[in-house]
Amino acid sequence: MTQQDMIQEIMSLIESRVEILKQELKGIDAELATLNAEIEAKLARKAELVSRRLQITRLLNALQPTQEYIEINNNARRKRKDSEELDNEVYELLQKHGAMTQLQIAKYLGLPPSTAYHAVQRLLQNGKITKDGSLYKPL
Repeated sequence: MTQQDMIQEIMSLIESRVEILKQELKGIDAELATLNAEIEAKLARKAELVSRRLQITRLLNALQPTQEYIEINNNARRKRKDSEELDNEVYELLQKHGAMTQLQIAKYLGLPPSTAYHAVQRLLQNGKITKDGSLYKPL
């Protein structure tokens, strides 16, 4: 083989290798383009999710006072119901045992004196009991 033939063969091998590398480069570029498209799609989805999360957070923050208001009203309703039940307990106690002081009512029902006081005051206002000195009597 002549020197010219060897150079020609080497050049042919180099060109062949260059073509293979160019094809590999095209494949890499195509895969990178696909990955970039996927990344852009995921970034767009991420932006949507972040935006929605922000909307929900703002909505929850806006609703928080409403939720607290509802809970306060529900608790107030429960307290009213509990007050009515308590008033009935005090009234029934007085009907069963006769005249009692506010302190006796509190001790008998296991209540703080202030709670018994408020129950007695409501019963007085509603005309269900009367006061004779320090004793409360049912009507």
